Amino acid sequence: MWLFGHGLSYTTFQYTSAKVDHSRISAKSKQVEVEVKVKNSGKVDGQEVVQVYINDVVSSVVTPNMALKGFAKVNIKAGQTVTVNIPIKLDDLAVWAQSGKYVVEPGVFQVLVGGSAETANLITNFTVY
Repeated sequence: MWLFGHGLSYTTFQYTSAKVDHSRISAKSKQVEVEVKVKNSGKVDGQEVVQVYINDVVSSVVTPNMALKGFAKVNIKAGQTVTVNIPIKLDDLAVWAQSGKYVVEPGVFQVLVGGSAETANLITNFTVY
């Protein structure tokens, strides 16, 4: 089985400095933005699909440990570092709660960033209130 984002490239990429624009955000907000720096550490120009996975740490219902919620395909020249911003709509974090309503539940959401589900090892988080 191949994970989303798995593929061959003629270059390599390094991910650093993942962060979110708000560490605490209202459930009524529209989105949270994830920012990450990606460096093409190889010798040739390349394209990378930067992926953002979300883990709802505590939920009233079962949710995936990692759910792809955003991605961006970027061109990066050899040796160059770019800052990539990926918006995550809060509506995309909603679940069918035990109450029967489709809601964004309050709590901590873990953000995992990388080039595939297997390599998403930069971790940050935000809290919905």
